[in-house]
Formats: sequence, C-alpha cells, structure tokens
Amino acid sequence: MQKFKLNSRGQAAITDALFFLLIVSALATLLFLFINQYGIMVSDEVKRSYGTDYASSALKTILYGSVPRNSGEKLADAETQEIDYLLAAIKEDYAYAKDDGKQRLSPEMQKTLHSNISAIMRPLSEQFDYLFYVYRIDSPSDADEFAYLLLHMSRCKAEIGASELCPEGEAVHLDYLCSPKARTSGQSAVPPTLDVLTMLIPNSAQSVSSILLSKISDSESSPKTVPARTAIMLWPAVYLKQNETGDFASAPWNCCDASKDDCPAP
Repeated sequence: MQKFKLNSRGQAAITDALFFLLIVSALATLLFLFINQYGIMVSDEVKRSYGTDYASSALKTILYGSVPRNSGEKLADAETQEIDYLLAAIKEDYAYAKDDGKQRLSPEMQKTLHSNISAIMRPLSEQFDYLFYVYRIDSPSDADEFAYLLLHMSRCKAEIGASELCPEGEAVHLDYLCSPKARTSGQSAVPPTLDVLTMLIPNSAQSVSSILLSKISDSESSPKTVPARTAIMLWPAVYLKQNETGDFASAPWNCCDASKDDCPAP
C-alpha cells in the first residue's frame, strides 16, 4: 500500500513537471515571437525614417541646387557665368508654350534635371529604386498633368540564381523619362501610373513639396502662377515584372530610355 502511494506521488510530480515545462515552453515561444516581430517592426521603422530623411534632404538639394543659365555649360566651368537655382530654371523653361502650344519642359531642361537628380541620388542608386515627378494639381487643359517624371527602376535581378538574372555587362538599373497620360480624355493620369506602382513597392519613403510654376501667354502681359507639386519617392530595389506595372514604353507611362540621345522626344 505504501509503495502504491509512493508511485502515485511520483507520477503526480512528473505530471506537474511536464505541465510546468509545457507552460514555460509556451511562454518562451510567445516571448521569442514577440521579440522577433518587435525587432522587424523597429528595423522597418528605422529604414523608413532614414529613407524619409534622405528623401527630404534630396528634394531640397534638387530644387535649390545651382545650374548654369546656359544649358550647354557645366557648373564647374561656369564660375564667371550666370548661375541660378534649378527650380528657377524649371519655372522659366516651363513658362513658355512649346511648338504645339502646350506647357512642358524642354528636352534640354529634362536632361539637366535628370543629370542633377542622378548625381544627388548616386549614393543610394544601387540599393534603392526611386521616382521624381513634378505634377500640376490644377487639372490643366493646356498641358499634361505631369510636367516631369523620372523613374530609376530595377530592370532585372542581380542575385545569383535568379530567373531574371541581369545579362553580364548590362546595368541592373535603368532610368526612364516619362510623360504619363490618361487612357481616357478627361481622366487623371495618376491612377493608372503612380497608384499602381505604390501598391507594388515595399517600404517606400517619400517627400512632397508644393511649388509654383509660371505660365506666359500672348494675351497676358505678366506671367500667370500655376500650382504644382513635386515629390521624390524611394524604396529598396525590387524587380517588378512588366505584367505587374505594364510596359513603361507604352501608355499610360510613355517612357523612354534616359540614356538615349533622342530621349525625351522634342
């Protein structure tokens, strides 16, 4: 009888120990999952904060950087020449209607803007994709909504073993100069372009600023101010297949390879 009681007590002790071990294991697992998830959240927030700070600084540098008044000169060679803020040069170039009667940036100014943006974003250009745009918010009838749109996109995968591996000797990234247009007259060009893109990209950071552009018409003696928005958005480099974003060379993006001499078209 005494032996039976000892066996019962031993079994009860083992059962209690197993329950205690189960509870401790569950708590340890939950604690590990919480710490892991918290670490991921903190890491994402730090990256997002870093990206936002860089985007804000980059946007200020782009808009208030100096450029020669003569687009054919280099800034380093223009010490004795007249220079201006890039934003002022953009406003002046945009103010005059082009041959088709529409307001837009000239090919020379688009190239100048592309060159400045590429130089400023070079420290992150291998690890991040980005876009920069100037957008009129007054729904203009005499101009496209996007006065300027630059895309710096991953065109293939650089990882070893990737199915869309970049061909040897070719750049991982490609710059596009785009002139998005709405698929249907009277509609905005934003939904089929930026909205689609922002839904696909992860952990993006952006900086937005309101600016004023100018418009000069033959019927008015003084320039007219038009409201616009400029923004830069960047995100960790990711390869997006064309069936996800559409072909950048066709509508609604209407992009061209910024490295080509005939891009953008006059």
